[in-house]
Amino acid sequence: MTCATEIPGETGAREDQAVAALARLGVLGRRLGPSLWEITLDCDQVSTGRVRIEDGILRLDAPLVGPQWPLDGFWEILTRNGSAGPGVRLGLSTGRRIVLIGEIVLENVFDADDRIGRLLADMTALDSQWTEEAADPAVDPAALCEEAGWEYTRREDSAVVRLEANRHGTGMQAAAIPFSAVISVRSGILHCMAELVRDDAPPPQPKSTAVAALLLHVATQIRLVRPAAVADGQTSLVFESLLPRASAWELGQALSGMSIAVRLCGPEIAALYRDADLAREFLRIRFPGFVGPGVS
Repeated sequence: MTCATEIPGETGAREDQAVAALARLGVLGRRLGPSLWEITLDCDQVSTGRVRIEDGILRLDAPLVGPQWPLDGFWEILTRNGSAGPGVRLGLSTGRRIVLIGEIVLENVFDADDRIGRLLADMTALDSQWTEEAADPAVDPAALCEEAGWEYTRREDSAVVRLEANRHGTGMQAAAIPFSAVISVRSGILHCMAELVRDDAPPPQPKSTAVAALLLHVATQIRLVRPAAVADGQTSLVFESLLPRASAWELGQALSGMSIAVRLCGPEIAALYRDADLAREFLRIRFPGFVGPGVS
């Protein structure tokens, strides 16, 4: 079960407050269309981008300056995602450009300046380790899941939500591949994570490039969720969301985005991770002419 798609409050008021906040912060440029504006960021890695406000979510997209990112550097991008601030991620455009993305839910019109300002600071400090903040100790992940309308299983201090990926096979024999999202208060913030693959070490080429390329492409297609490579003694490929407000609405939106992300590529990531020949063929088709480690 998922939460409602309409955020509480007046859509027009939230958009007006967000646009006014962007103007006060000195980044708002010309209007490009309905709910779409140009922005300018004070950052060496990016200069201009776009901000869109849709369905109560503010999203900023800014391509990194410089030449195309090398394909065998995509795994590094996944590790950078894992240390970025809340709402910040890097993705891969169809033109093989790395795009810096920042998103927040506009749930409260009265704190737009503070929340957008924090998002911009986290985006421009992408290469710095994000500084964690203390979370409300009273936050109960299971209670938030219930309020958001998601079925869950309580486990100690966390809640587990089942996500269902694409079905493989045909007819009645089609089997759903299950993934789970774990919601917990971790490192001082509400954290929602779905693990796709876990292994003792990062995969060798060409598998690391293939899985990273697919995950980074999906990162540009989804909301409030980022792919990341996380090392904690082992290596995990995950979709995750950091939710500083710890509200049921924000959690519901993140779980919806995570469910879509898993449907888009969960089983495919597992297959690419296991099969070097499949990874090599994927890279040949997705990036014609690419020659790199493990690809000839």
